[in-house]
Amino acid sequence: MRREQQKFVNNKNLSKRAIGYWAATGLVAAELIVGGIWDLIGLPFVVETVTHLGYPVYVLNILGVWKLLGAAALLAPRFPRLKSGHTPAQSSI
Repeated sequence: MRREQQKFVNNKNLSKRAIGYWAATGLVAAELIVGGIWDLIGLPFVVETVTHLGYPVYVLNILGVWKLLGAAALLAPRFPRLKSGHTPAQSSI
């Protein structure tokens, strides 16, 4: 295989990896955003669940803020130090 063909194949695989990475990251970030908003709004079933578990209701405010901050950290490009498990060498995606 020539270098040009091999380079094309490598870029194609990188593209699939990037698409998979951003799809998974998008799903997790969407769940964090929705969960954070639900916590901050204080939907009745969320409040019921938290009180059933024995936590005070104000914990929802703390969790909601941290979920929204976590989603922002996941979606922020070019800040690999914010993301858990990333090292500068892995931040090429």
